Amino acid sequence: MRKRGEKGLANIQFNDESGITEIVFNPSVKPGQIVSVVIPSINPKQGVYEWSASFYPESPSLPPSQTLGPVLRLDIYRSNIRF
Repeated sequence: MRKRGEKGLANIQFNDESGITEIVFNPSVKPGQIVSVVIPSINPKQGVYEWSASFYPESPSLPPSQTLGPVLRLDIYRSNIRF
């Protein structure tokens, strides 16, 4: 449920050139811990949007990236309906 967690435990950075959004948690997320991220949004332009999530552990001795799930796809179409 929204508004039940603590604010300010993550820093988010958007890179328009690469299309990458990076979220860094402080303190880091521990194994088994559940985290919800809510990012304020605007209505996007029509088009096809694809994204995936990769996770990088805090320890350099662990594998460099873990990917969660498939690439997700969202199609947004412009509607010419007027009310």
